[in-house]
Amino acid sequence: MVHVKKIADLPSIDFQRIFDTMPEPALLVAPDLTILAVNQACEQAAQYTRLSLLGNHSEATQLPTSLQSKSQTPVYDDHGTLCYSIYQYYITCDISPGIQELTASRSFLKNIINTVVDPIFVKDRQHRWIEGNNALWALFGRSEKELLGKSDYDFFPKDEADVFWQKDEEVFNSGRVNLNIEYFTDAGGKRHVISTKKACFTTPGGEQVLVGVIRDITELREMEEKLKQSDEERLRAIMDHSGCVLYIKDLEGRYIAANKDLQELMKLPERDIVGKSDHDFFPPSYADAFRKNDQLVLEKGASMEFEERAPHPDGPHIYRSVKFPLY
Repeated sequence: MVHVKKIADLPSIDFQRIFDTMPEPALLVAPDLTILAVNQACEQAAQYTRLSLLGNHSEATQLPTSLQSKSQTPVYDDHGTLCYSIYQYYITCDISPGIQELTASRSFLKNIINTVVDPIFVKDRQHRWIEGNNALWALFGRSEKELLGKSDYDFFPKDEADVFWQKDEEVFNSGRVNLNIEYFTDAGGKRHVISTKKACFTTPGGEQVLVGVIRDITELREMEEKLKQSDEERLRAIMDHSGCVLYIKDLEGRYIAANKDLQELMKLPERDIVGKSDHDFFPPSYADAFRKNDQLVLEKGASMEFEERAPHPDGPHIYRSVKFPLY
């Protein structure tokens, strides 16, 4: 039986059979918006019987939200009079409230982390990136599509990836938060110094994920190096123009700096003094006395003044030495 109301010269009795071959849900609607025919795909998608839809007003018929209007194709006779229209639909998946809430919360979280200036990433137990923010993609110089599902070894030199993997494993296995200074090379070949904080969490499904926050401290380190170099240059200028014998020793009594006056006194360039101790230059009795005074200053943690004897070709000379610890 063909469930079609004739309002014009409709196709033959084979019309319904042909109409049913359409893969997408469709209705045949009269100019007065009465439903004239329903194809099989629409009947199944709408979960209504064909007979219950025929003769209804199309705009008054409540179709499921999973059926979304795709197109309306008018059909005219030879005189240009509208005979009927074919309404086509596409099917969308019904999303449960729980899934809708999850999708909304994930989108909400994504918007939040994208407002954070510092790069943020999430890795699964196989060390693959499964989430990140815009700051992360920008730092790495790669797109989200390139990185998701990949690991450090897909992008970074092995020596850098080895460190990332090792630290990630420590966090996964211990469950403790890890703070570390690391290095990586971006897509443009620039090497960065980064401070990374990583923590491990367990999802409701029992899977471990690692969350990390990165701070790019490359510029800070470069500035520190410049300041350090500048400080060293100023210190060297002060030492060399003080008019006194000045030197710096480490905790083991080895020289790490010697000014021009000391170099002239010892008749040695600084490179031959640095790294050696008084025992390399003086007889044991003198060297032992110097070392004893050095240790006393370290124990007291304060500036102290001594009279010290040093050997010379014309006999021992007595010097007044002021020594103090550097922190």
